[in-house]
Amino acid sequence: MRTIKYIIILLLVSKIGNTFAQLNSSDIEQKSYQYYADKKWKQLIKYGNSVVNQGYDEYYFNLRLGIACFNKFNYYKAADYFKRALKNDATSDVAKEYLYWCNIYMDDEKKAAEYYAMLPDDTQKRIHYKPKKILESIFVEGGLKISDKQNEAKNLGYFNLGLNHKLSSTFSIYQAYTYQQQSQIWGNFKQHQYYFAPTVTFKHRWKLTLGFHYANYNSNLNFPDQFVAQNPKPLVPPPAGTSFFDSTTYHKGLMNGKFVSNSLFSQITISKSIKRININLHLAVFTEFNKPNYRLLARDSINIKEMQAATLINENNVIVNKDSLVNSKSNVFTYSVGLGLFYNFPRVTIGADISTIVSYKKAYVVCSPSISALLAKRFLISSYFTYKGFYPMATNDAAFLYNSYDQIKYKISTTGTVIASKNVNIYATYQFEKISQILLPSVYNLHTILLGLKFTL
Repeated sequence: MRTIKYIIILLLVSKIGNTFAQLNSSDIEQKSYQYYADKKWKQLIKYGNSVVNQGYDEYYFNLRLGIACFNKFNYYKAADYFKRALKNDATSDVAKEYLYWCNIYMDDEKKAAEYYAMLPDDTQKRIHYKPKKILESIFVEGGLKISDKQNEAKNLGYFNLGLNHKLSSTFSIYQAYTYQQQSQIWGNFKQHQYYFAPTVTFKHRWKLTLGFHYANYNSNLNFPDQFVAQNPKPLVPPPAGTSFFDSTTYHKGLMNGKFVSNSLFSQITISKSIKRININLHLAVFTEFNKPNYRLLARDSINIKEMQAATLINENNVIVNKDSLVNSKSNVFTYSVGLGLFYNFPRVTIGADISTIVSYKKAYVVCSPSISALLAKRFLISSYFTYKGFYPMATNDAAFLYNSYDQIKYKISTTGTVIASKNVNIYATYQFEKISQILLPSVYNLHTILLGLKFTL
């Protein structure tokens, strides 16, 4: 009899529990749907997280929470909820399509292609994703680097044309041509550059990028060099009757001719994305082949005076002429190793690249922090800071080459990107650089204004 009572009590408790769970589930669905219908994404995410922590797991609820995270640009969290929804309903084309877009925005095209293949034909036609495009996009950029000391360094003209080729969802090639020219106090130069970078994507968000940057630098030298050097008089006067010599050198020189350099910067980068963290390791070697062909002309007029106290004893003038041809070829090698670490918040990415550069048997450390932020749905702003000494280096998978031996005391760059349409992006860049020339004690500033367009085909 007692056993029968226990069984009845258990059945009643179970029934009451099930009724409570149904009511609770109905309340969760109603409240989460209302937030979803009103597009109150923050409230939905906050409420949904508290419910998920209690173990609630239902298809439409997971779908709504994933869409809320997606609209707040938290693609990593959104993907987690869409995967949960797909476990609730393995036939959900909505979850599969959102997972395709999440992986596109997380820069995991290999995974995105897998979800795209699961979608029905009408959805694929609407998205119109092509894993293979011989010419995927065209990038054009040009502008002017404005010098604040026109008598020492004129403005620098800049032009860049880039092409991206997608041969599959896991293999792409980017190539670019860059042209620069500038007149300076020592002459002028023109530089043609070619950049080639194949990228392979592997499973689990591993990537391998090879960057090759070739530069042909051609300068015309016409550098007048003149100065007056005077030997200081002795700080302690010599004993009476003792002579000392006072000399003044009037130097007038000229560096005239050509200097041609062909250089290749080669870099291998291995990167891995773990949730919101991106880590990359890069190794590089810079090889430079110099072909000088210029003449050094100098005329030194040396005035030598023999003095006793303030009395002139003797005076002579000596003229020394120098004429030498510099045409010895030389090769220069520079090595670098670096580590980049970046963290992706929902709308902001911050990080830094730290590199060690070995040039002329000396090691230098360069730290380049960067930040990018999505300020609006169609507007992105990004900035970075860098510097370098009297050595060459490259950044961004060797895409940005600094092969000049002038010192960049610091460089600040800011780019605003407007997503004008599905196929057109507009870029506006401002840069500030403080440069110290290697040939003479001169420091000047460059204010750079660049405008760019990217066309996705």
